[in-house]
Amino acid sequence: MQRLSVRNLRLVSGVLAALRLALALVVIGLVFGSVASAQTAGEWTWMGGTDLFYCGEANGLCIYGVYGTLGVPAAANIPGAREYASSWTDKSGNFWLFGGNGFPSEYIATGGGTPPPLNDLWEFSPSTNEWTWMSGSSTLDNGSPQPGIYGTLGTPVAGNTPGARSGASNWTDSSGNLWLFGGEGVDGDNEWGYLNDLWEFRPSTNEWTWMGGSSTANQPGVYGTLGTPSAGNIPGGRSGASTWIDKNGNFWLYGGDTTTVGGGIASR
Repeated sequence: MQRLSVRNLRLVSGVLAALRLALALVVIGLVFGSVASAQTAGEWTWMGGTDLFYCGEANGLCIYGVYGTLGVPAAANIPGAREYASSWTDKSGNFWLFGGNGFPSEYIATGGGTPPPLNDLWEFSPSTNEWTWMSGSSTLDNGSPQPGIYGTLGTPVAGNTPGARSGASNWTDSSGNLWLFGGEGVDGDNEWGYLNDLWEFRPSTNEWTWMGGSSTANQPGVYGTLGTPSAGNIPGGRSGASTWIDKNGNFWLYGGDTTTVGGGIASR
C-alpha cells in the first residue's frame, strides 16, 4: 500500500507539473498576443490625399486643393498641400483645418520659395472619410492672399472671414466653438504683417465672429497691470505662439514670433 501511495504521489506531482507548464504557456501566449495586438493598433493608415508631388507635364502639380461646392462633402474633396495651418477637433470628433502657407485650387509659383497663406476653412468627418470646404476662398485675390472681412466687432455675419495667414494660435471651447488668434498674414486693409485679431467660429451656424484685437496688422501689445484682467488688454501681433486650455476653460497664450513687443504670458 505504501508503494502504491508513492506511485500515486508521483502521478499527481507529474500532473501538477504538466498543468503548471500548460498555464505558463497560456500566460506567455496572452502576453505575446497583447503585444502583437498593440503593435497592430500602433500602425499608420494612409487615409487620403496624394503620394505624388508632380503629375507630369499634362497635369502639373498634384498638390492643389480640390474644393468642390461650399458646404457640401464629397469623396474627391481635399485641401491643398500646406504648412503652418491651424487645426481643431470639435465636440463631435470632426477635424477642422484653416489657412497656412499652401496651394489653393490654382496657383502659379513665381521664383520658387514659400507659397502664399490661405484663408480656407475645412471640416473632415472621420465617420465618412470626407472633406468639406466650409468657409473662406478657394483662390487668391488677383494673385495675392485674401484680406480679412471683419464686419462689426462681436457680431456674427455669414460674410465674415479671417484674412489669409499662417502660424495662427487656436483653441476649442467647451461648447465646441473654434477660436483663432493672430498669425502672420493679411489684415482688413490688405496689408501684410503680424496679426493680433481674435476670431470665433461656430460650427452650428457656420459663421465667423471678430471678437477682439485689431483689423490692422503689426499692433503692439496692451499689457495693463501684471495679473490684472482688463477689457483693454490684448497681446501684440504674433505667429507661432504656444497655447493651452486650463481646467476652467480659460485660453492661455505664450510667446511667438513678432516684430512688435514679444514674450509675456497672457490668459483669456
